[in-house]
Amino acid sequence: MKFNYIFIATMITIAAIHISGCESKKGDLAVMATGSTPVVTCDSLNSKYSVQVKNIISANCYSCHATPVATALGGGIVLDTYNGLNFWATNGILLDNITQVPGSNPMPKNAAKLSDCDIAKIRVWINSGSPNN
Repeated sequence: MKFNYIFIATMITIAAIHISGCESKKGDLAVMATGSTPVVTCDSLNSKYSVQVKNIISANCYSCHATPVATALGGGIVLDTYNGLNFWATNGILLDNITQVPGSNPMPKNAAKLSDCDIAKIRVWINSGSPNN
C-alpha cells in the first residue's frame, strides 16, 4: 500500500514539473499546475523592444500604423520604427490608448483590447525607459 502512495506522489510531482515548464504557442504564458486548476501567468519582467514589444505592435497596429499606410489609415502615426513608437511611448499616449483610459483614443481601433499580458509587457518596456533593445 505504501508503494502505491509513493508511486502516485512521484507521478504527480513529475507531471507538475513537466506542466510548469510548458509554454503556450505564443510563448508568453506559462502554465503551472496547482491542484486541478491551472494558473496562467504572464512573463513581462524582461520586455524588450526587439522581442516582445515589436511583435505585439506588429500584430496589432501595423495594419494602420506601418509607414506605407499610416497617412491614409493611421492619422499619420507611424509605429513600425523604433523612433516612431518611442515618441508615442514616452509621451504617454501609447499606454493611454492601449489601456483605453477615459478620454483616450482606444486602440486597436474597432478591435478587441490587447490582452492584459501584452499591455503589461509594453508598460514594463515603457517604465524601463523604452530602450531600443
